[in-house]
Amino acid sequence: MGKSLKIQYHFIKWFLLFILAETLILINLINSELFIFKLLLNYLFVLALVPIVFEKVRRGRIDIFSPFVIFELSYILLFAFPALDLVIFKSEIIQSEEYFYNLSLFYIIIGLHFFHLGYFSKFGQSVFKKIKKKDNFWSKSRIKIIVIAFSFFSFISFLLIIEMSGGFFYYLTNIKNAMVKITTGSSFIFMSVVLIKIPLLIWFYYNLEKKHFPKSFYIFLILVFFLLLLLGERGPLMFLIVSMTVCYYYLRERINFLKIFVILTLLICFLVVYGQYRELSSAGLDTNKIDIKLSYVLDDFYNIFVGQFDQFERVKDIVKYVPDKIDYCYGKTFFNLILKPIPSRIWAEKPQGAGVVVTKALYPKHFAAQA
Repeated sequence: MGKSLKIQYHFIKWFLLFILAETLILINLINSELFIFKLLLNYLFVLALVPIVFEKVRRGRIDIFSPFVIFELSYILLFAFPALDLVIFKSEIIQSEEYFYNLSLFYIIIGLHFFHLGYFSKFGQSVFKKIKKKDNFWSKSRIKIIVIAFSFFSFISFLLIIEMSGGFFYYLTNIKNAMVKITTGSSFIFMSVVLIKIPLLIWFYYNLEKKHFPKSFYIFLILVFFLLLLLGERGPLMFLIVSMTVCYYYLRERINFLKIFVILTLLICFLVVYGQYRELSSAGLDTNKIDIKLSYVLDDFYNIFVGQFDQFERVKDIVKYVPDKIDYCYGKTFFNLILKPIPSRIWAEKPQGAGVVVTKALYPKHFAAQA
């Protein structure tokens, strides 16, 4: 018991020293300007990290895949990290619209406070309490039926995509353009291919519990990965790998943070390289004659990473242009997501979700490129 308290004491001590050093560095970073912005940003970092430290002290460990920790780290990744990037490399952008950037950080902090209020309240604890494990619903015969049915449906949908895009060769050399063409009004076909993740995850979960992986599973795993890569969408593949990692983490072995960090780093690097291939092929260039150098990937990796996860700039634009360019929606755009599965070819004027409404109003050039 004494050893445990000593470890916790040292952990808290080093964490407080980190917060102190981080605060002093951030406040004095670059110059003495943007004091309010940097003060709010520092508060956001501390607000997101302290509850994780609290979990470490209370439980003796941090469950890195718990919804709570994922939400806290996502908040840092989507809002705090891009804001820090602006302070270090693009402070003149903040100075040009300092009021809106400060107001955006303020709203983001309020949102995190409300999440903590709900999570740590008695109501929140009652919602997140552990549910007793039920008997396994999945039998071997049911697994086979699900795998065969979903696989057949997904592969047929993929062949339909190939046919609609103009043939396999055109599709392979113009993946991005082909997918834009297909997903405009026919996104349900794309979603039908992505559904193949469901039988893979169910089968993976079943094998983890049985502690046995047949050769047929590995063959199916390779086919699913190959199909998702041919689909050209990095998101579904990334979330599939993360979902499998979470299953393994809870059912087989608690992987340490360093291993998970290495896995995610390698995964992101692969996705960046594959993303560059998509961009080059969509530009009509011969990818066989292009050498994607490691130095090129490393130079662009940081900017691509920030661009992929930057939601802070979106929040600033919404704060700035609502209700000037976008009227108050009062939650309608979230309810409109229920209509997303309906093809636009059938209902061209269907109400759109928040992403389409914001992008179409604030970023018309980007929306036109994706439409």
